[in-house]
Amino acid sequence: TARDVSMADARQLLGMATEESGAAAPLTEASVKAAYRRQAALVHPDKNPNSTDDGAAFKELKKGYELALAAARHHDVLSAKEASLASWKGNMRRRKGGGK
Repeated sequence: TARDVSMADARQLLGMATEESGAAAPLTEASVKAAYRRQAALVHPDKNPNSTDDGAAFKELKKGYELALAAARHHDVLSAKEASLASWKGNMRRRKGGGK
C-alpha cells in the first residue's frame, strides 16, 4: 500500500524539491499540475507494463499530487483574501480622508 505522504515527500515525488539555496520553489496550481504530468508519464502502470511495483509508485505520486495541489489552492485562497482585505482597507482610508 502507498504510505502517508508529507509535504516534503510530495515535493520530492513531483520533482519540485527545494532549490540549492534551501528555498522551496513556490507552489502554484499550474506548476503542481505540470510536475505531476511529467512524473506520471514516468511511473504510470500503462507506460511501464514491466514494472513490478503493481502501481504503488503511481499511487504514491497521486497522493503527493493531491497534497501539493491542496496546498497550492490554499495559498491561492489566502492570497486572494489578503488582496481583498488590503483593497478594503485602502477604500476605508480614502472614505475617511486618510492618507496612507
